[in-house]
Amino acid sequence: MKKLGFILLTLALLVGSVSLAAVAKGPDAQTPPPPGSQAQMERPEGPAPDMERPKCGPRRGDWLDRLNLSFEQQMKVLEIRQNFEKSVQPLHFLIQKNEIQLRQLWSEKKLDPKAIEGKELESAAARVKIRIAERAMLDQIHAVLAPEQQKQLQELMMAAPKPGRGAAEPGRAPQGPEPRE
Repeated sequence: MKKLGFILLTLALLVGSVSLAAVAKGPDAQTPPPPGSQAQMERPEGPAPDMERPKCGPRRGDWLDRLNLSFEQQMKVLEIRQNFEKSVQPLHFLIQKNEIQLRQLWSEKKLDPKAIEGKELESAAARVKIRIAERAMLDQIHAVLAPEQQKQLQELMMAAPKPGRGAAEPGRAPQGPEPRE
């Protein structure tokens, strides 16, 4: 009987504190979006001053808008990019599969260096094939662009950060594909 009374008292205190907190906020109170969320970035009054997105070069697809491509050029570039994605998808899948298998190999009690090295080499070869396909895609896109658009794309690429590297660290050499000359 004492246990039941204690449980009921605890439950009553819990319900009371929750309802008191709700009343204190008022009827029109809303929970603010978490900092850095998409909802906070798209507030009617604009992003909070400390939430501005960095201007760090073109994002995927953003450069298409800056080049003022004609409809025909947009369709050709879209086709080139779709063909590229189709061609590299199996390579991305292979890399992901190898990463899972490598985790398994590294977690075994007795390491198999030859198997680990084989998977690492297979993944490295796939990454090289992806980079070659990226370069071929860029060459195809350049063939679609007018000379002024090619120059503009070159400038956008020079301003963009290298893929997947984030902000440059002091003393670290730049990495990633070099822009066309």
